[in-house]
Formats: sequence, structure tokens, C-alpha cells
Amino acid sequence: EYSINREGNVSWSLETRFIDAGVLKHKYFSRFLIYFEIFQNSNISVYLKYDNSAKWERVATKQLRTIGSETRFYPLPIMPKRCQRVKIKIEGTGNCTIKAIDFTVEIGSEFNG
Repeated sequence: EYSINREGNVSWSLETRFIDAGVLKHKYFSRFLIYFEIFQNSNISVYLKYDNSAKWERVATKQLRTIGSETRFYPLPIMPKRCQRVKIKIEGTGNCTIKAIDFTVEIGSEFNG
């Protein structure tokens, strides 16, 4: 979904389905790394929805800048709350591409999940 605003920048958004860390061995997400390719100045906001929550939580807002016509790659680290399932929503303006979303899964204890 996208729209054009007065400045000519494209407004866009992306939403994933719930991503599971795994149910065996009490796994949980400990980190996400989102890679952007920036073609012009862009504004980006990242939201997470944890486990069975109905509420989105904003975890990052960044203004990404380029110099002239230079294309730039930008990794954005996200440290989520401890969870077993998560949805990711990314909203922004400007010309950029989400190249990859990487995540790290840890193994918890039998007592604390």
C-alpha cells in the first residue's frame, strides 16, 4: 500500500505475519537486524506486536540520509522484548528497499521460558 504526498515522496508500509521462534526448548527472539537500501532521504518507523498482544509498540524511528545520488545500505538493529512470536510492521516515506530481515533466536530455561 502506498500514497504520494505533497513533496513527491512515496509513503509505504509492510506488515509480516506472526513469526514463531519455535516451541521446543523454550526459544525466544533476542535481536532483529533489518537491512535497508536507501536511494534518497527516507524516514522509517518500526513497530512490533508481541505474542498475543493486540497493541503495536514502536521500537525504532530513523531518518536515513544519502549524499547526492549515492545509494547507501543501512542496517537497523532492533532489540525486542522477550517473546516467542512477533509481528513486524515497517512504515516509511522516501525511496528505499528492505533488503533483508535477520533475527537471532536464543534458548531459554525451563523455568523462565
